Amino acid sequence: MDRDIKFLGTRKSLLILGDIFIIVIIAYATINMAVRYSGAQVEMDVYYGMLPIMVVVSCILFNIYGLFSLAFKQYYEVVVGLAVAMLNFVIIIMAISFFIREFGYSRSILLVAMILQFILLSLWKYLFWRIENAFVQPRNSLLLGSPVECERVLGHLQVQPHLKYQVKHVCIECNEGQWKKVANDIDLFIICSGVTLLDRADIVHYCHVHNKCVFRLIRTANPATSGQRSGNIRTLVGQLVFS
Repeated sequence: MDRDIKFLGTRKSLLILGDIFIIVIIAYATINMAVRYSGAQVEMDVYYGMLPIMVVVSCILFNIYGLFSLAFKQYYEVVVGLAVAMLNFVIIIMAISFFIREFGYSRSILLVAMILQFILLSLWKYLFWRIENAFVQPRNSLLLGSPVECERVLGHLQVQPHLKYQVKHVCIECNEGQWKKVANDIDLFIICSGVTLLDRADIVHYCHVHNKCVFRLIRTANPATSGQRSGNIRTLVGQLVFS
């Protein structure tokens, strides 16, 4: 376990260093190419002084949009998050540049750099997305709840294979303790609607004692349906998000 955690930390550190390298090298190359081909005389200290700010801002935004944790995501989610982060990145850097030596930072250079950074970061994160998902081991799961809820959740899991939750058993008779017969082979317990409070407490206690993972799913009311039950399922904890 400790070895896996250290390896995960190493991969995440490498991902962050790669992000920083791409941000810096593309900004540096764009600045130098623009100056070389335009022949204009500019104060290079203005541009180079922005590099540390770019690194700090990009790391903060990438962390906010979850771009340092790529497992359990679909690649389009990574690309969309990266696009939103880069858009905010440009807006923030433009705003900051207004306060540096009277607007000395070229907006065109910033936009060109952002486009190139987005392309290379997309490729870089695709590589790491593949690596992260290759290291994710499928988790044997047990669904507990009413037949209707278990069927709905099972349908959602089947169309989201990137979550790596393999449902091995479905238990609809929790009050008789049937789930205990297969508990040893289960990594993840997913509690749906229809499980009594006493049974939930028993399941959660078992998971804590035996170092198992447990998710509880709830059905939320949708205001737009005038009191009707919503089809949205959300988790209190973890990666399960259904819409």
